Amino acid sequence: MRLTDGTIDFHGVISPSGSGESLRNLQLGSRLRVRGICVIHTSFDKTPESFDVLLRSLADVRVLRRPSWWNPLHAAMLATLLSAIVLVIAAWNLVLRRRVAAQTRQIQSQLEEADKLRIRAEAAHKEKSESLASVLSLQHDLLEAQEKLRHQATHDVLTGLWNRGALLDLLHNEIERSVRSHASMGVLMLDVDHFKPVNDTLGHLAGDAVLKEMAQRIAHATRSYDIVGRYGGEEFLVILPGCNREETESGAERIRAAIATGPFPGAGSALSLTISIGAVVAPECAEKEAEILALADQALYQAKGAGRNCTVLRSSLEEAHAETAEV
Repeated sequence: MRLTDGTIDFHGVISPSGSGESLRNLQLGSRLRVRGICVIHTSFDKTPESFDVLLRSLADVRVLRRPSWWNPLHAAMLATLLSAIVLVIAAWNLVLRRRVAAQTRQIQSQLEEADKLRIRAEAAHKEKSESLASVLSLQHDLLEAQEKLRHQATHDVLTGLWNRGALLDLLHNEIERSVRSHASMGVLMLDVDHFKPVNDTLGHLAGDAVLKEMAQRIAHATRSYDIVGRYGGEEFLVILPGCNREETESGAERIRAAIATGPFPGAGSALSLTISIGAVVAPECAEKEAEILALADQALYQAKGAGRNCTVLRSSLEEAHAETAEV
C-alpha cells in the first residue's frame, strides 16, 4: 500500500493474517491515521529518504476523512460531459434553426403563392362582377326596351290609354272570364260631341289637347281596375268588369258628368264639350266581341240621335234594330 503526505511517499505492508481486501477499498485521496512498525531508509549522508510502515492489523489504519468527490478526474469527466451536452445542444440548436429556416421559407413561399392566388381570385371576381353588372345592365336595358315597345304597342301615343288592338284583346279576355264566372260586365262606347269643329276652328293641336284632357277625366271617373282606351279618333271604349245593368248605367253617367264639369283648359275658356255614350251589358246581350261592339255602337248612334250628351243602354241587337226601325 502506497501512502503519501504530499512530499514523502510511504510504503505500508500488512501481515498476511490481516485483510488486505478492506484496504483495497480505500479511495485515493483518503486522509488516514496509521500506526505500526516504521523502518526508515536514509541516503549515504544519513538523510531520511523514505520509510516503511509495517501494519499489524486493520486497526492500525483509521480513515479520518474520505476524499472529496470534486477532484481533477471528476472535474475532467464533468467538463467532458458538459462539453458533450453543449455540443449536443449546439448541434440540436443548429438542426432546429435549419428546420425553422426551411419551414419559414416554405411558409413564406406558401404565403406568396396564396397572395398570388388571392390577387388572381380578386381579379377574376372583379372581372366576373363587372361582367355580371354589364349583363344585368344590358338585361335591364333590354327589359326597359321591351317594356317600352310593349307599352308603345298596346297604348295610344296621344292619350296614354290602351289602344284599339289592346282593347280588343282585353275585351276578349274579360268576356271569357265573365262567361266562366257567370258574372256580368259593362261595355261603354263613348264619342265626343261636336268634336270636328274643334279641329276645324282651333286646329289639331287644340284638338289633341282636348283629347288628352278627355282621357284624363274618363280615367279619373272610373275605378282602378276598369279598362279605359282610345278606340279611334274621338271615340273611347270603357270596360266595367263585374257591373250589372244598373251599375253600368251609373258608371256611364258618372263619366258623362265628369266630362261636362267645365271648360277644357288649353282650348279656350268658352269651350265646353259633352259626350254621348252607348252602353251594353255582357254576356247577357252577346258573347262575341264583334256583336258586343256592334250593339254598343248602335246604342251610341241612338244616343247621338237622342240629342247627344246622354247615355243609351241596350240589351240585344234585335232591340237596337227594332228601335232604329221605329225611329
